[in-house]
Amino acid sequence: SDVCSSDLDIELPDGWHQPRVIDIAARRANATVGGPFGSDLVANDYVDSGVPVIRGQNMGQRYVAGEFAFVSPAKAKALQANLARPSDLVFTQRGTLGQVALVPTGPYEEYLISQSQMKLTLDCGAAAPGYVHQYFASALGQKQILDSAIQTGVPHTNLGILRNYAVPMPRRVDEQEAIAAALTDADALIDSLEQLLTKKRQIKQGAMQELLTGKRRLPGFEAAWTDGVLGDVVAELVAGVSVNSDPTGGGDGVPSVVKTSALKGGEIGRAHV
Repeated sequence: SDVCSSDLDIELPDGWHQPRVIDIAARRANATVGGPFGSDLVANDYVDSGVPVIRGQNMGQRYVAGEFAFVSPAKAKALQANLARPSDLVFTQRGTLGQVALVPTGPYEEYLISQSQMKLTLDCGAAAPGYVHQYFASALGQKQILDSAIQTGVPHTNLGILRNYAVPMPRRVDEQEAIAAALTDADALIDSLEQLLTKKRQIKQGAMQELLTGKRRLPGFEAAWTDGVLGDVVAELVAGVSVNSDPTGGGDGVPSVVKTSALKGGEIGRAHV
């Protein structure tokens, strides 16, 4: 079917409702619109600067971002029905379904969506863009997108399906905005922690390189290193065997099997057979 159910099987608190996307879209032309027809936007239309084009590679973050292709202002004007502006939401229509991103307030005033995207302009008196984005980025929103996808050929969706997505939300827009702000703050904290972890891993990798090659020595260890081979320092080297049975709960006397899938991160997991 081209239209998914507008109802979700969830219980809503008092003061909440569950409108469809079409109910909270702006009341103007092209509030929900797909990308241009294939022949209307081709590689020869791309130029070095102008109006950025939102493609799949620009959809991996909260906001559309990354390296953009551009079309001339004249081309963008000819395709003005397919333009997205700040606070609009952009959904992937075919390809990596589930991608959803907000259009930022800068550095560009408008963007052209490609044939692989759909654009939603909200009625800001009914729905906060940040809240709607957080919903569709959530597990429930992602499930709704993926469950409603058309699976024939390359999985895809369409405007009819998008317009009928249900969005559970408070009726008060200020409560929606407060929820979106709290979740955005949590996202920012997670991002900062991930950046810190990345930095710490890089520091550790550098320390490993120096410590395991003798370029740096720990205090109290000055003796010269010697060269050796693995066979001189281990008692026995054996090859693995093929195990066909599925792992079961083991007991006393049941041997453990070290699986290849467990050999990562420096930890060895075992299964009993």
